[in-house]
Amino acid sequence: MSVEKIADDQTTTEPRESVVRVRTNLFKPLDQAGLRRPRGQTAAEHQAMRGHLESRLAYMDAGNLSALVAALERVAEGSARNRWPDEATVWNIARHIQQPPDRSDRLLTSYMASRAGVAAWERCPWEAVALARNLREFGPPKYDSTWDRIRDSGERLRRTHMRCAASADPEDVRAASKLDRERSHVKGLVFPVEIGGAT
Repeated sequence: MSVEKIADDQTTTEPRESVVRVRTNLFKPLDQAGLRRPRGQTAAEHQAMRGHLESRLAYMDAGNLSALVAALERVAEGSARNRWPDEATVWNIARHIQQPPDRSDRLLTSYMASRAGVAAWERCPWEAVALARNLREFGPPKYDSTWDRIRDSGERLRRTHMRCAASADPEDVRAASKLDRERSHVKGLVFPVEIGGAT
């Protein structure tokens, strides 16, 4: 049997470490606490929801999964407060406990690669950086006033970077380097095909 075949067999028969972590630190404690599937949800639907959550929450570490257990016990639904909330609620609570990696955040990646993200980059790359920060923290801009704040924040970032890049102070040099890395990362979100093709 080839090495590739052995590797394939192992990945299909043994859960990934991240999946085991979610099962051990999230599902097991909630099952032991008596949390039941939402009313009206079939056993198959609930199992499918757990499967989705295994994948979406695989980035979380054990400590933050334990924090998520406590949060879900607090917001449990039903008259006896012993039923799972829906998947969207679980995800929203989880991402506020531990921010997911950008590449696994569907809102962030799709919005930044959309016409709005490209337009923000073309106006000013620092506006795109501010937009990405807003998406992580608050979600999509809903009002013109939100866009005004994003543009103002982008302009402040531009000025800060210009000042730090021109400074010889070690702390400013580090700050400029950190902003450079963030800008480069955001460019990869705005132009994923271009960046992917270049590497």
